[in-house]
Amino acid sequence: MTSALTCILAPHPTNNAKPKQHKVPRPFTHHSTTITNKPQRHFNMVAEQSAEFTKAVEDSRKLKAKPSDDELLKLYGLFKQGTQDPPFEESKVPGTFEFKEKAKRAAWQKIVDEGVTPADAQARYVSLVNELKEKHGYEG
Repeated sequence: MTSALTCILAPHPTNNAKPKQHKVPRPFTHHSTTITNKPQRHFNMVAEQSAEFTKAVEDSRKLKAKPSDDELLKLYGLFKQGTQDPPFEESKVPGTFEFKEKAKRAAWQKIVDEGVTPADAQARYVSLVNELKEKHGYEG
């Protein structure tokens, strides 16, 4: 015996029709730029990266052990400030329940509040990666 609830929710076995799918309207676009209330970036504002910084980024992926969460957040904040892609003011603010993204943004905010320039952030990133290579080992 089937319950009344099951009969209501379950499709009839002889009815092969699929339920209708509703299309969600897309936002109006004009010249491939979505019209929003925010200004759109039309050019790349990435900070120039030094060779040492680029190598340190590659080296950070070759550590033998995973750095602690605090170390990873420091790396993230310095990397984002060093690359400026996107600049902090133009970056997306995480939602209420995006805890990981909030922690990452707070780490970047700390670097911004210290007044660290992109070049200084790159230098600090390189020295932090060198410390982590000694602490955790390096496969390179």
